[in-house]
Amino acid sequence: MVWHGTDDRGMTTSSVCREWRYGGNRDVGRASPLGPGLNLIRNSVDVDCSRRLAVLCIEVQHELRRLSTTLE
Repeated sequence: MVWHGTDDRGMTTSSVCREWRYGGNRDVGRASPLGPGLNLIRNSVDVDCSRRLAVLCIEVQHELRRLSTTLE
C-alpha cells in the first residue's frame, strides 16, 4: 500500500497525516494497494497514520504550462 492523499475523484484531500510527518491515534490518510491492474483512486481507503507506508508523489502539470512548452 502507498499513501497518496487524494479522494475518490482524484482531488487532493486534507487526509495526509499532517503532511506525511506524523499521525496521532485518530489521524487517518488515504492509501491504496499498488499493483498491476489496480486503480489507485477506486481502491483507496482510510488508513491509520501510524502505519508505515511509502508516499506516492505525482506531479500534475497544468494544461497552460503544457501548451507553452509545446509551443517552444
